[in-house]
Amino acid sequence: MLKRLRFLPLIALALSLWAAGPARGQFLILAQDDDTVTELTNGSILTLDAAGIGQTVESRLRIQYNGQDNTTARVEEPDLNGSLTFAVSTSADLPLQLQPGDIMDFRVRFTPTGIGPFTARLNLNLSHSRVSASDLNFDILVVLNGQAADYTLSFDLPDGNETLLPDGGLLSFPDTEIDDSTTATMIVTNRGTAPGSLEVVTLDGGSAFSLTGLALLPVTIPAGGNVCFDVVFTPTERSHFGGSMQVTFGAGGRSVILAGRALGALLSFESIVDSISTPIESGETLLWQDITDVGDGGARTIRVTNGGNVTTDVTAIALSGSDFRLENTPFLPLTLNPGGTTEFLVLFEPTEIGTSSGQLKVNEAVFLLSGSVAAAPNAVISLGSEVVDPADQLSVSLTLDQPYPVELTGVLVLDFVSDVFSNDPSIQFSTGGRVAGFTVPANSTNAIFGTGSQAVQIQSGTVAGVINISGAFEATDVGLDVTPGSAPRTTLTVLRDRPVLRSVVLYSATAGSLTLQVTGFATSRSIQDIELSFTPVPGASLETSTIVADVENAFNSYYQGGGSMAFGSQFTATVNLNVDGDVDAVDRISVNVGNAEGVSETLTVSVQ
Repeated sequence: MLKRLRFLPLIALALSLWAAGPARGQFLILAQDDDTVTELTNGSILTLDAAGIGQTVESRLRIQYNGQDNTTARVEEPDLNGSLTFAVSTSADLPLQLQPGDIMDFRVRFTPTGIGPFTARLNLNLSHSRVSASDLNFDILVVLNGQAADYTLSFDLPDGNETLLPDGGLLSFPDTEIDDSTTATMIVTNRGTAPGSLEVVTLDGGSAFSLTGLALLPVTIPAGGNVCFDVVFTPTERSHFGGSMQVTFGAGGRSVILAGRALGALLSFESIVDSISTPIESGETLLWQDITDVGDGGARTIRVTNGGNVTTDVTAIALSGSDFRLENTPFLPLTLNPGGTTEFLVLFEPTEIGTSSGQLKVNEAVFLLSGSVAAAPNAVISLGSEVVDPADQLSVSLTLDQPYPVELTGVLVLDFVSDVFSNDPSIQFSTGGRVAGFTVPANSTNAIFGTGSQAVQIQSGTVAGVINISGAFEATDVGLDVTPGSAPRTTLTVLRDRPVLRSVVLYSATAGSLTLQVTGFATSRSIQDIELSFTPVPGASLETSTIVADVENAFNSYYQGGGSMAFGSQFTATVNLNVDGDVDAVDRISVNVGNAEGVSETLTVSVQ
């Protein structure tokens, strides 16, 4: 019976076996394979397990002679019969004589040519003799049994059949959706007759390939048994992936090529302006940076393309930001085949100058929107003077500091602040009214008024006060107010001054009366007196040469009444003179009027 023992010092082992019986006491035969020691007796079976076909495995046979002091032993050339996969050798010269306690070694080699099993018979020719006595033969037969492990590597995919992989073979995963996984079960099978092992598994293929379910290596694979583990393909982007795997057995191994393709939709985006296309990615900002970008002139065409290899749906196109607008959006949901596209417009339509922001969302992609419109450049309103005479006209013009890229439409507006709490409707532009329109051509600086002139006239009126002139602009094509924060503004002052007489007319003359009609204005809307001076004809004399009439109350009543408001401070006064005597004695009459600011110039009217 074959008995296996752990390796111990040979001398101690021999002593333990000496008492086993007189038949075995002369010789101790041990087979040592790695760290395992086996005692062999006549008829024992010695099994040699090769790691693989063509792999040599060796066992050392040690013969120890344990005879008494007056004995010797003889070892002859052993006989080996059977499979040629076995070989026996020794370094000793045979035959060899052994003294008690001597040892010698044979080496038994097994090199399988298949999975086996293979058998042979090894006959150890031993003899023993006493001094002056004949030899006693102790032939021992050892039956050699050889077997080998042999490996196959195969894989099994879902809904597939088990497929063998040769060395350098290809494991091609089926097309897999992005962020999904496909698992290939790897099967290492020992189809041999000896135990085998799986030693090492290494994987090189980036994060798309991974190993799972792999036992702690090395692991023994019994004859006819298998070991399984998984290779998982998990693509995270649409691409072709490649890798390699090295599987090492107890003898040899397999190199495997890994390949997989990710399936998935890939929405790409472009911004198209003036037929120029620019790729954009989620998180980027679309910019509108100029007044020329406002409205249709700055419309962005957003093109969405399915660059993937499966169909996908555009389920959402949404926009936030009150100054932005979508146009020509498709009906949703919209299915895009691979290579399919759809387009829509994003317009920037601000309601005021400055910076606006928003967001555009297409499915999960988000784009930031930012638009800005600069105000028109500062402008200067030019006048001939800051102080104007009443009842006068002067030119006003407007000039930008620098050109603006689009046409501007603007207005000049008059506003009057009276010194005497009374408006004067005659304060207006020569074009009529207190608003004068103008345009500033694109990339120009000079305002052009309705007449095609670069200036417009202002009537100053006849009431003391301050005339404010201000300007405002809007971009013509988009109707956006682009008046700068420091709007153009200037003032004119109509001063309080002495009255002005415009005319004195002899309205009627009778034998006993004269009637004069006096016209003029007083910027303070106040007349206190009228002075009339009479000049006689030659040769005549007049008892009364001058009359000063207090007319303040009369004029106050006039100026404070509603009827005067339409005329500013202008007045027409009728002066009736009763004449006691010959009217023909008066040659002419000189008239002036006065108030707190002074006396007007004197006008003279002829009576004759």
